[in-house]
Amino acid sequence: HTAALHVTVDRGPPFRFGARDVTGLQKYSESLVRNLVTFAPGESYTAEALQIFLRRLNGSGYFASAQATVEAEPSQADAAPVHLRLIEAPEKKISAGAGFSTDTFYRAQLSYDDFNIDRNGLRFHPDIDAQAKIQSATLRLTLPPRVPQYTDTYSANVAHTDISGLRTNEFTAGWKRKTAAERDQISYGIAFYASQQMPTNAESANAHALFFEYGRTWRNVDDLLSPTRGYAVNAQI
Repeated sequence: HTAALHVTVDRGPPFRFGARDVTGLQKYSESLVRNLVTFAPGESYTAEALQIFLRRLNGSGYFASAQATVEAEPSQADAAPVHLRLIEAPEKKISAGAGFSTDTFYRAQLSYDDFNIDRNGLRFHPDIDAQAKIQSATLRLTLPPRVPQYTDTYSANVAHTDISGLRTNEFTAGWKRKTAAERDQISYGIAFYASQQMPTNAESANAHALFFEYGRTWRNVDDLLSPTRGYAVNAQI
């Protein structure tokens, strides 16, 4: 009534990443994919490195889907080909909304995204938000990812408010760089800020500032996508 089962497992040779085989690219160059890769040919294969690479591709906004497989043929273990299948996302997106609140009454919002405005992966994002007491407009340009795996963003914002007898005009413009590493992520940048305050029955006041910022995030968790234990620390100056 019982049986003894003996299993012998041959794990095979250790695998190393080989050349990448990319299909599905039409609007973007292969350099856009190469600048997001998390491994180099000859490095030891790990499932985590492949998953991080796919998350970067899916989170870039350029692709609707990204799938990758490694050739599991033991004879090619020293340079296992990586097959990457991509589906490009729509280049342009428009979103609009309208609403009402007791604080600011009526509100309308309109934004536009173009992920390939210069045909080289430059992302263009204008946004307009108009409320009864607050109006603002934002323009943001995000360069395609660069090696060693960072992204630059240039932005400008203008805003006008008229609340409780105080009218304000504000302007902000700056540059920010953010690295792609998820477990040790660094961001830094510089921005200029100027404002004008115009209270009723009082003199106007002007202010401006040039400031630098630096931030770093450490994530020591068991799983980056769905962590169950570990810690994350963020520091900003």
